[in-house]
Amino acid sequence: MERIEYVRVPKGLENVIVDKSSISVSDPEGELIYRGYEIGDLAENSFFEETAYLILKGKLPNEDELGDFISKLKRERDVPDEIFEIFIKLKGKYLTPIDVQRIGLELLMAYDEKWYSQSYDDLILRAIKIISKLATITANGYRIIFKNKEPIKPRYDLGHSENFLYMLKGEVPDNFSSRIFDITMILYMDHDFNASTFTTRCVGSTLSDIYSAISAGLGALKGPLHGGANEKATEMLLKIKDENDAERYIMETLAKKEKVMGFGHRVYKKLDPRTAVAKKIFAKILEKKPQYLNMYKIMLKFEEVMWRERKIPANVDFWIGPIYYTLDLDIPLYTPLFALSRVVGWAAHYIEQVQENKIIRPKADYVGPRGLNFPYKRNWLSKL
Repeated sequence: MERIEYVRVPKGLENVIVDKSSISVSDPEGELIYRGYEIGDLAENSFFEETAYLILKGKLPNEDELGDFISKLKRERDVPDEIFEIFIKLKGKYLTPIDVQRIGLELLMAYDEKWYSQSYDDLILRAIKIISKLATITANGYRIIFKNKEPIKPRYDLGHSENFLYMLKGEVPDNFSSRIFDITMILYMDHDFNASTFTTRCVGSTLSDIYSAISAGLGALKGPLHGGANEKATEMLLKIKDENDAERYIMETLAKKEKVMGFGHRVYKKLDPRTAVAKKIFAKILEKKPQYLNMYKIMLKFEEVMWRERKIPANVDFWIGPIYYTLDLDIPLYTPLFALSRVVGWAAHYIEQVQENKIIRPKADYVGPRGLNFPYKRNWLSKL
């Protein structure tokens, strides 16, 4: 019998290439590319629907393709009223907004007669459905369960980002706010084989349905070592009074060997390229909202001290969380907002996985005992 040679890899699969993908790539030197396009170029010049098409289809759309894609997204905005009725019954329960996204997504499957289909065309339609409806679920689930407000029907004359903010707040956002929010959605849309994406691909590799796979991705994002940094970083910054206080806080935190939220990344060791875009966004916000200048100075001081002391750069969450804060978005929503964008990447990775599939099934290095004898001789089989 041929002996199997196992390959030992670092714990956590750090720096291990496990498969190929044409969707996105991040580079430790500070580069992020979606389907060949650099993230800064897309953030500056594209918009949510166009970048989503690129991520899903692998190319930029022409005018007709983009119009058709946007129309399909708009047609899928409605969510069955029964789902909102279930949300009403969940008021006061021990849920986070991410849990509400997962519950709503799983319930959507019950209304999709072709939820099981693995054909490429059907999966693209499922992806459009999930991307669009998850926005409605997120906005209205938050309104119902956490704000005790009535759900708001989507509007079909608004773009994806505009419509989400409208459903969340009950008023159409100004062009500045909707554009800022739209750019953050582009920054979060994909990031190669991060934990939630790899989770989605693992589930997809069993040929489970796309709803279940993306729900699993949401579950991975809920973990504080993956999602949540934008929320924690913002909460941290709101406690800091000024630049001097920022330096004191960092030095005390490092002395206690505790983590400074919003710093460090599994991939980027010099620069998170999304941070460069986010800093430009914040500078634009200051032109209209100078009251956030102190926060901006505090954040620059954080970057300065963390690089001086540990050579650790800020990651995108350090800047995106405060950007959401300036847009008057509630902090518990920041990770779900991440998911509203990343769902595009999850869907694309699911589709890529199942098109050329092999089940993901690694081996563990067993370090437990062997040869133990069970102490109780009950002999069940002999008594049957």
